[in-house]
Amino acid sequence: MRNVALRIRMMAVVTTAMVFSLLLSAVAAAQSIVVVNVRQPFNTVFFDECTGEDIEVTAEDHVLILQKVAKDGTPYWEESINTHGVAVGLTSGREYVYNETIRFNRPVEPGPECGFAIDFSTRLRLVSKGTHPDLFVRYVFALDIDPNCEVIVTESFESACRP
Repeated sequence: MRNVALRIRMMAVVTTAMVFSLLLSAVAAAQSIVVVNVRQPFNTVFFDECTGEDIEVTAEDHVLILQKVAKDGTPYWEESINTHGVAVGLTSGREYVYNETIRFNRPVEPGPECGFAIDFSTRLRLVSKGTHPDLFVRYVFALDIDPNCEVIVTESFESACRP
């Protein structure tokens, strides 16, 4: 009888621990707040010094910024930009594709959720759909969110010949 009571207590402790763990998980998940979630199609033409021709890029960005809380209680922004599209050489007709996801975290800025800007640049590989070499470009991205939470996305491509 004593063993049965001990088992029941142990099961109660384990069950309570499991329920508590699930509740903590739910609270942690609830602490993610969507600050920005926008899809932005774009089209641009840039001159590529590597190929000596204009390259037209047609693509879409998906920008997602979540406000989260670290285990130590510090709030931070988890930001991701998923950009994908196609490019074509306007003289040669060469076709390229690209898919890139850029992720980073940074501390939450004080003040309201809106009224901030993010600017960065990175190298992208435009993958050739044929036998020609891939193109490497410098991708410049700017996200401006005005105090009324209106989102303005600006991006551009620049030639970057060296792989």
